[in-house]
Amino acid sequence: MAELNIIKGTIKGRLGEITGQVWKGKPVIKAAIFSKAPPTNAQTQSVRAFEALNRIASTISRLGFQYLGITAKNIHNHNAVAKWLKPAVRGNAFTPSNIQEIIPQSDKVFISRFIQDLTNGFISLSLSMNKIFVPPYNTHLFTIVFDDTGRVHWSDIRLCDNFSADFRIDTSLSLTYSILSFLSIPKEKTYITDNFIYHRGADIQGKKRRKKKVD
Repeated sequence: MAELNIIKGTIKGRLGEITGQVWKGKPVIKAAIFSKAPPTNAQTQSVRAFEALNRIASTISRLGFQYLGITAKNIHNHNAVAKWLKPAVRGNAFTPSNIQEIIPQSDKVFISRFIQDLTNGFISLSLSMNKIFVPPYNTHLFTIVFDDTGRVHWSDIRLCDNFSADFRIDTSLSLTYSILSFLSIPKEKTYITDNFIYHRGADIQGKKRRKKKVD
């Protein structure tokens, strides 16, 4: 998007096939460079990786941006979360396990069940709280289930208090599902994130029903 300064008669930014900028204190307009060459494999992989990152960031932001302990300043909350989660993209690949660099791992909450039931077509998920962990008041638990493209199939945020439950979603044999979960713990006037959990691939249970042929 370009900004037009009517008084100075200048353009700042891109407008169609031209770009406006200031060079050595003078306004300059240049033709935008356009390449007709197809994207390389690395470029395509990078685009897909950031697409996945943005899908995850959008869900986490929507669930409870106010519980993340980060500031958006002059950008949208979704973009602030994507910037925060940027370690998940490295080497043109989407690697959610790298999020542990910003959200520490601990044993406060753990996965006690993550099964893909092919017979009945659902995923069964249980998260259990460590008995010796007493969550401070207003501690929240973020949980999302997504595939390798970052598409979220189930998401939840709730107060962490002896949490253990099963959630069911439709499944597909062509997708690999992952779970990502973490705690948001109140500290002074803000929140800190902790107990990062990531697991790719649910345990497989049962067989897919075959459709009967109709003569």
